[in-house]
Amino acid sequence: MKGFIAFVCTIVLGIIWLPISFIYSMFVHRFSSNFFLNNSITIDILGNINGELLELIVTKQRNTLFGTKGVTISASLGYLEVRCQLNKRGKWLSKTLDKAFSEKNHCVNAYNSYIRKNLD
Repeated sequence: MKGFIAFVCTIVLGIIWLPISFIYSMFVHRFSSNFFLNNSITIDILGNINGELLELIVTKQRNTLFGTKGVTISASLGYLEVRCQLNKRGKWLSKTLDKAFSEKNHCVNAYNSYIRKNLD
């Protein structure tokens, strides 16, 4: 119950405070690329925490990194890609992210970064 109450408070504060805070911070940071990159990564991690539906779309496997705290969607896809467990939709999404980030093997690289970060 404690987690649910915290979740509700976070949602309410997020709806009210987050847009105001985001706009203010955007001007404070003068539209820096790091500001947007950090926000993108944070939203990506949130998407992965709630990634069970995406897991159903990209693989038949269960107990993947989807739903794991601190992991990006790219790293979760990279985990499956390294294990050759992505279906056609998952492979398509991985290739799309390669193009979006102008990086060959973006998801595999994200997974390798996640592994290195957790070994330290």
